[in-house]
Amino acid sequence: MYDLSKGFETKRLIFKPLCLSELENYIKISQSKDFKYSAFDNTKKSITEFLTRGIEASQKKDTQGRNLTYKYSLYLKNAGQLIGYVACGADFRDIKYGQLFGDLGYELGVFLHSSYWGEGLGYEATQGLIKELVAHNIQKRFFTIVSENNIASVKTIQKRGFIRHSLTAEQHIFLANKYKEEKHLYSKSYEDD
Repeated sequence: MYDLSKGFETKRLIFKPLCLSELENYIKISQSKDFKYSAFDNTKKSITEFLTRGIEASQKKDTQGRNLTYKYSLYLKNAGQLIGYVACGADFRDIKYGQLFGDLGYELGVFLHSSYWGEGLGYEATQGLIKELVAHNIQKRFFTIVSENNIASVKTIQKRGFIRHSLTAEQHIFLANKYKEEKHLYSKSYEDD
């Protein structure tokens, strides 16, 4: 089985598995004036909890010995600077997802510091992770949940060929209650590629 635990690289990015030694880098990025992210605030305690949860999730395996989640810190290759992270997996969904949506594969998410928006790095990060997972037969189906107001993310996932799902009333209510804003679900299968 292919091992992604060491990380990998794309043209402009280095993907490093989450680790506590990155705490100071995450504190630094969270204290910048343009920082916008809800998974943690700029306190050492909050960021330590975020990293610890991510590390623990990345160590969980399915019945075939594959990771349930792949989470990486993203560094600019030319500067060695932390700019965000990318995650993909099945562990951060609750049971209700499976009941309402069926098995859509791995959920995909990316966070980039706002200073790096508009440079195609979000696309490169998600495409890089998908490419590794598909190439090594780890997962071939992916989905993401996107705010209808996040036009850049919608364009990015549509560029990758993700298709927006029509939601039932129950699915729509579930997403609205979970995220407290209007969200849409997009998915893509690479099984025929």
